[in-house]
Amino acid sequence: MGAVFQAVHVTTDEVVAIKLIEASAERSERRNAALLQEVRAMARLDHPGIVTVLDTGTVGAAAAEASDGRAPAGSTWLAMEYVAGDNLVDRCGCADWQEVKRTLLELLDALAHAHGRRVIHRDLKPSNVLLDSTSGRVKLTDFGLAHAVGSQDADERKAVEGTPHYMAPEQIEGRWRDFGP
Repeated sequence: MGAVFQAVHVTTDEVVAIKLIEASAERSERRNAALLQEVRAMARLDHPGIVTVLDTGTVGAAAAEASDGRAPAGSTWLAMEYVAGDNLVDRCGCADWQEVKRTLLELLDALAHAHGRRVIHRDLKPSNVLLDSTSGRVKLTDFGLAHAVGSQDADERKAVEGTPHYMAPEQIEGRWRDFGP
């Protein structure tokens, strides 16, 4: 959906990750809506196993000019906690059973937190599970396709989105009433 950059927060000097709608997709209302949906979904969640949303906004003219075209004016952005380390793709086949068990339990705990707040991730895959090299914890990210249980958004209900290899049967078949933990 977009590109992610490492940046430094101007007020706190904290290293953050900035997710930005790619220039080629900027004109798509659907992509902007998905990023705003991600912000709303992640704002509900406060868990050590879920990447924290810090801020959101749109790129101004001065920032667009300073970015040498990488961030067009009016682009939507999301600032979130920066997680140093690998994702599960990088670790597949490299972990012993104890590490796999710990990773799965932490991931299930993060998902239970999201589900308890009626948020279904809908794009759970190894590349969206980060392994924080600082804390050693699992961090779930990319809630761009998240579904709020009970949502009345007709477009969201109709859309069959996700990564096919990792999608649940009800998601592939568009049975949105069956979305759930």
